Amino acid sequence: MGKRGPKPTPTSLKIARGNPSRQKLPDNEIEFSESAIEEPVYLNEVGLEKYRQLVKCCEKVKGLLQEPDYQAIGMYSEAYQEFIEAMEDIKGRGAVLVSDKGNPYTNPSCGRKNKAFERMMKITAKFGWTPADRVGLPHPTEKKGKSGFSKFLEQKGA
Repeated sequence: MGKRGPKPTPTSLKIARGNPSRQKLPDNEIEFSESAIEEPVYLNEVGLEKYRQLVKCCEKVKGLLQEPDYQAIGMYSEAYQEFIEAMEDIKGRGAVLVSDKGNPYTNPSCGRKNKAFERMMKITAKFGWTPADRVGLPHPTEKKGKSGFSKFLEQKGA
């Protein structure tokens, strides 16, 4: 049986959220060395565009992405490109096809689309790309001013 309860939140996300629970942050978390990340060669133009968009978005949260995360984003982008290809086939030929004998059958692209969607959703959950997971993240361009208490202390000369 697996571990019970919610999965632990990565330290980089806790820091980005301002550590609302005020728990002690772990100091022994695994960190990967920073190396040059190459774009996946298996992606077409649609997949590469999605890959670049997601990397740019995720890099706004400092320290969120490490080397293995780029591979996961590549897998998401590959699933996205497969999803788009399947959708285009369904739009072109329809969801139901007719065999040589006149029997209707489901377009195989419907299954490809559904499996690609499932893979995308699994990776989405791992990265916290849903609105519920983004609620606690600060806006990257947001600059917080001094709190009222800090201003009070400055006025008192503390």
